[in-house]
Formats: sequence, structure tokens, C-alpha cells
Amino acid sequence: MKVLPRIFLELNLTVKIKQLFLGLIFFTSLLLHGESQRIFMPEYTWNSSRSMAMGGAYIADTQGFIALTTNPAGFSSDFTEITLLAIQADVKGDPFTLYSQTIDGSFSDDMAALVIDNIVENGLGLGANLGFGWVGKHIGTGLFLHSQMMFPQEDLILNASGELVSDIVYVVGYAYDFYFLEDQLRLSVGADVRPMYRTITPLSLDDAFALSGITEDSLDPMKLDTLAGSALAFDMGVIAEYKDFSFAMAVRDIADTRYNMIYTVPEKLANLNFSGTTLGNNFSFITPMSLTLGANWTPDLGDLSWLFRPQFQISYKTPLLLGYDELDLQGYTEQSFLSKLHLGGEIKLYSMLSLRAGLNGGYFTAGTGIDFRLGEFDFAIYSNELGSHSGQQQQMGAVAELRFKLPSITSKKDASDSSLSNEDS
Repeated sequence: MKVLPRIFLELNLTVKIKQLFLGLIFFTSLLLHGESQRIFMPEYTWNSSRSMAMGGAYIADTQGFIALTTNPAGFSSDFTEITLLAIQADVKGDPFTLYSQTIDGSFSDDMAALVIDNIVENGLGLGANLGFGWVGKHIGTGLFLHSQMMFPQEDLILNASGELVSDIVYVVGYAYDFYFLEDQLRLSVGADVRPMYRTITPLSLDDAFALSGITEDSLDPMKLDTLAGSALAFDMGVIAEYKDFSFAMAVRDIADTRYNMIYTVPEKLANLNFSGTTLGNNFSFITPMSLTLGANWTPDLGDLSWLFRPQFQISYKTPLLLGYDELDLQGYTEQSFLSKLHLGGEIKLYSMLSLRAGLNGGYFTAGTGIDFRLGEFDFAIYSNELGSHSGQQQQMGAVAELRFKLPSITSKKDASDSSLSNEDS
């Protein structure tokens, strides 16, 4: 999304002569070509610590809270899970370097210089998520609040530009079960709708330093130029479960999700004034439709399951650009097959401690988790590929998640209950 700061320069014709010049060139090109520009908008997703530790392969076993942002077929789960509060902190950057700099006091000594070094080496970002949700009895509903400040990797620091992205997302959906092969095969089919509101504020390094208190420069964040707009997304998913195996498909942002963006300032939005400079038909802000296929194997170890429970996952996710290609979508990079492939596994010990590892687009991931009945804590170290193929532009990161929930309420389906009763008799 580095294309967005440039668009701001082109639209804000009254701020600087340079911006005026760029704006005149831009609008002249629009008159010559007569076509709207498609701008890539990354999808909103809850980067689950469990999923990221398992290489991002968490799609075929999406029961509970994670189903709200991955596969609505998971709403038809065997239990009802009520998440009172989920808190997530995400750091994009080399976690080992950042940890060592924090321990030895380097960050407190010369924070500005170290921030610049990290942007040049790996890029640097900070993000936070809050979530609440109900999943079970065929229904899934949840609310998510997200904010992230990100500066992508840039070899020449003078060219560094970042942005502050915030999202408000509500999800509501329904899933239903079908049974086959004498109830041994369960097919869950689900769909959801996601009304969303997003703001994008371009930032210079000086802006970021002032906002974070690294420098003493004064900056009113409520008066920064901002893109803001709403969107309505639709998703559907399928999960087929047979014995120890499950197979899944999820289609998200069906028919593409389009944001209706305006040019405004946060001060107006805070006063519930959603008016601003409309962008007309000159821009189309698009989150492309995506397809994810996955499989899960959770071997049943019988009486040993409480002591040792392994799980293995694989998934493949790809955008579906229908009616246009990647060259028509500014800010989007087409990736190789390996970059879209996700592998992972988990070993759960004593039904409480989880150890996880995986491959995310060719990069190693790892993490751990603790389930304390009324909540969960999960942590992961991972890497994403921002370029076209694995090894081109690695983005390292670490994510921690704390979730408070009510005890799960088992809710087996009627057909499954009758099947078990027949077996007992």
C-alpha cells in the first residue's frame, strides 16, 4: 500500500507547490486515459498467533473465535465459544534484533537512529487488535478494532514513507451441517457478511517520531490528511470432516470488496462528520477476492489424547483477479506458488501447553500457547514474503495474543447425537 501516500500528494493540491505539481500531472493523465485507477487494499484479517506459529495454515480446523476471520463454516462447531475480550499486539521487524536492543538499553539511548536502522534492514511496524465474539450453534458474530503503524523496508531512508491504518469490522454469519455416509462425513457450509470502516493516514518519519514522542515536535494527529471509507464484504466457506481428517475451502471478499473512500481529517470523523472530498470515479479501492484450500489431520490417540495431541495443517491461498490482472491493480504484487503455500503443526501437551512450528511461504515460523480454561495466551515468531517470490523481500515479525473467554459449551448436532446413541445401544 505504499502507493497511497503518493495519492495523497496528488490530491491535496493546496498544501505545497510540489504537491500541486504532482496533482496537475496526475489529473492530466486521467483526462488523457479516461480510466479509474484500481488501488490494492489488503484484506482485514486477525493474524492469529496460533495460525502464524503454524505457518499461517489454519483453515481446515477453524472452530471458535478464529472462524470469524478465516472460514464461516466453522460457525457450525461442536461447542459454543464466547470470547469476552481478545487483545493482540503485533510487531513487524526483526524480533531478535529488537529484543537485544531493548535488553541492552540501545533503544532508550538513541531511539530515532535505531528506528531508522530497523526500517532500512527489515521495515518496522506496530499493530494492535481488540476483538469480541460468539461462535457456535450455527451462528458467528464478532466485533474487531484494529490499528497499525507501518514503515516498509526501504534501502534509502530519504524515501521512507509509512502509514497508519485503522479498521472497525463487524462480522455476522450462519453455518449449517449436512451428514453423509451414516453420519461419518459432516459437511459444514457457512457464509458471513462484514461491514467495515477503514482510515489510512500517510506518515513521514518526522510524523511518526512526533506521534510516538521520540522527538519533541508538536503534531496534532486529528488534523492529518486521511483517507476514510466504508465497505461491505461477503465470505463463504466449506469444511468436510471425515474421521481424523478435515478439508476446507474458503472464498473471501466475494466479487471483490470495494471501499467508498473520501478525503478528510480524523477530527471530523471523531465528531461523526463523515463528509469530505469525494474521489469520484477516479479511484477504485479494491480488496480482491481470494480462495483458500486446506486440509487438517488430527490423529485420534484415544486415552493418550489428553497427554499428547498432535495436529498437522496445510493450506494454499491465492487472490482471484477476475476481469483484470495484477498490472491493473496498483500496489499489488503477484506471488509465486511457494509464497502462497502454508504448512504447520502443533503438539498439545496435557491439554494445556501447545508447541507449534511451520513454513509460511518458505519461511520458518514457531510459537507456543497456554490454555488456562478461561483464557488463552499465544505467541508466535514468523516471516511474510512481501515480494513476488520467497527470499525477495522478507518481513519478519512477532505477535502475542491474550484471550479471555467463557467455558466452552458442548453442542453436538442432533444427527451426531443420534448416531452416538445408536452405537451405545
